[in-house]
Amino acid sequence: MIGIMRIPVFLRPHAVLIGLVLLTSTASGQVKTRVGVSSIYDSNPFHLRESWKDSFDSDRSPGERFDGFETISDVITTLEGSVSRRWKLEGGSRVETTAKGSFDAYAFNSVATYAELKLGADWDLRKAGQAGLDISWIPSRQRRNYHDNSGAVSGAFEPGEFSEIDTEVSYRYRIRSGLSTQAFAGLVSRSYDAPHANRDRVQIEAGVGVDLRVARRRHVLLEAALVAASTGDDLEDGIPVDRSFDAVQVRLDYEASAFKVWAKMRNRSYSTEEARDLGHFDRSDVKWTVGSEWERSLTDKLKMTVNARYENNSSRRASGLPSEDVIPYTDFSVGGGLRLSL
Repeated sequence: MIGIMRIPVFLRPHAVLIGLVLLTSTASGQVKTRVGVSSIYDSNPFHLRESWKDSFDSDRSPGERFDGFETISDVITTLEGSVSRRWKLEGGSRVETTAKGSFDAYAFNSVATYAELKLGADWDLRKAGQAGLDISWIPSRQRRNYHDNSGAVSGAFEPGEFSEIDTEVSYRYRIRSGLSTQAFAGLVSRSYDAPHANRDRVQIEAGVGVDLRVARRRHVLLEAALVAASTGDDLEDGIPVDRSFDAVQVRLDYEASAFKVWAKMRNRSYSTEEARDLGHFDRSDVKWTVGSEWERSLTDKLKMTVNARYENNSSRRASGLPSEDVIPYTDFSVGGGLRLSL
């Protein structure tokens, strides 16, 4: 476990956001603007295990686990817009910057509604490949309530509100026509509001990928990544609780014209050596996710999308069943939307 990193003032996301938005909006070059709206039905957006679903209606009083939540499932509507600008530099290389904003509105559980800002920059290095930088920022989000475990005895459940900034750099190199490789590295910093500071997380990820064109307009993408996450290890109910973990992730995508299918596996192992931490000691999680998306052009500028996703997360311990903080769950979603290029 390493100490929690705090983002320096000069790297705060709103400063980066303002700078890249100004760059995108004032530089000369080709401009693209897109807007979109989509809705999905999500069967379990808060990743509740079956025993929690059974007690959902009885645990919604003030200070209880589901205080502020109305339903187990929900309909989530996303509004999004983006502006990108591309221009040529001296020597023939090209740069494209993108600013994107999205707003996810939960129809029944309004406490989970949140906004996200994303910024991207891609630099075409011609024969040397392509470099990228992506930054996303969630100012505030709540997915669950947690026990106030800051004292010797657990208090009531309190909203688990957090902010998050995610930064990723990437490099893509074309080996030959139809075959390219890529490498990427990212840093995620998540900070919870009091009294849940012990859940603050710093996560580092690094991986590689191969993109192969198997036929005209048909691609296969394989990615693999290693993840290391560090959290606090303060006392909760008088016991040191450390949620730090290491993980391996593998993803396979197949894209054929307007249709795309993908599968992802994540194996996460918790690193605490505190045997009294029954929620994390000797624990590992395996999550499988599969999804598909179909896209059709209705006009030159308007596209329709339909998508579906299924997710299964299992938890296990060699020394017995995990307890409170371990959440095996299943989740599926289905929906669609429209995207308009202006």
